[in-house]
Amino acid sequence: MSKAKASQLLMDQLQSQQLCQLIASFTGKVFREHFGKGPESVVVSISHKFTTIYLRNFLINSERVLLEQNHEPIIRQIRDQIMQRVIPEITSYLKLVLGIEPEKLHYDWEFGSKNGMLVAIFPEVIGLNEPQPKEYPGKSETEREMVRISGRVQKEPLEISSYEINPRTLLVLRRGVLGELEKELIRLERGEILRDVKRRLEKGYITGSSQISSSLGRTIAECFMDWDEELDQSITVIITNPPR
Repeated sequence: MSKAKASQLLMDQLQSQQLCQLIASFTGKVFREHFGKGPESVVVSISHKFTTIYLRNFLINSERVLLEQNHEPIIRQIRDQIMQRVIPEITSYLKLVLGIEPEKLHYDWEFGSKNGMLVAIFPEVIGLNEPQPKEYPGKSETEREMVRISGRVQKEPLEISSYEINPRTLLVLRRGVLGELEKELIRLERGEILRDVKRRLEKGYITGSSQISSSLGRTIAECFMDWDEELDQSITVIITNPPR
C-alpha cells in the first residue's frame, strides 16, 4: 500500500470514528430526554449500507419492576410508543451527519442483558465505506444455518445476505420469509403476536446454535431482530463474545 493511500485510509478511519462518536452522543441525549434515563453506553458502527447503534445497560426502574412480574409485552408496548418520537429525531440526525437519509430505522431489545439495538438501513453505500462489503470467515456456513433456522420457525427465505459490521457484530438480512398464514395474521392486525412468537423462537435457536458459533470462531452473546412486513424482510443482528 502506498503512503498516500495509507494516509487517506487513516483519515477515513478517524473521520468515521468521529461520526460514530457524534451519533452515539446524540442518541444518548435523545433517549435521556424521552425515557428519563439513557443507556450506560452507546456503541455506533458504520459499515456498507448500515449503521448499528448498540445501547448497553438500558432499563429504567419501572421497567425492572414489570420484568420481575413477567410483563415484558407491556414494556415493549410502552417503548414502541416512545420510539415513535425517538426515531424521527435519530433519522434526521443521521441524515445531517452522514449526508444520506436512512430508508428505515429498526430496533429491538434484549431485556435479559438490559441491552438494545438500533439498525439504520440506507439506500446506498455510506460515503466512507467500500462499494462492496468485505467477506468474513464462516459467511456461507452461517448463512446456511440461518436459512435452516428460518425454515424451522416459518419458511426458508428466498434470499439471504449477511455483513460483518465490526469484529463482534453480524447483520443478517432475509427476504421472502412470510408464509400465507403469517400474511393473513398481519392482515388481521395480529402482527404483534406473530412477531413476539417468532422473536422468542428464533432468538433461542440462534443463540443456541453451535454451528454459527463454530463457523464464526466465537460464541454468541445475544441477538436482536425486527421485521419489515411491507418488504417481507427480517433483520437480525448477532453480537458475539470476544474470541478466546
